[in-house]
Amino acid sequence: MRFRFKEPREANILSIGSLLTSIVGQFQLDDSFLFEKIRSGWSEIVGDIISTHSAPVRIQKSTLVIAVDHPVFAGEILLSKESMLVKLKDYLDAEIIKDIRAEVKKLR
Repeated sequence: MRFRFKEPREANILSIGSLLTSIVGQFQLDDSFLFEKIRSGWSEIVGDIISTHSAPVRIQKSTLVIAVDHPVFAGEILLSKESMLVKLKDYLDAEIIKDIRAEVKKLR
């Protein structure tokens, strides 16, 4: 055990929020937290019908990739892409997602 004799202590108290922000930045976890926020509010962003047939898969170079279970819903997402980008901007309070891409695949 090492005792800190005559070493100055830090006088300021750090908040959990500031520590969490520095840890997220240090380990480059920004996209992971952003993706989880989108995933948790997916039905609020796109609505109940589209959310039952789609799910966000990943964020790749400022593009949100969405998996859909039928090509009709892929077309629906592409037609409403501009309004979805506006809703994402409002939901995230930042313009981080710049494009949306849909992939037809089996949902879990």
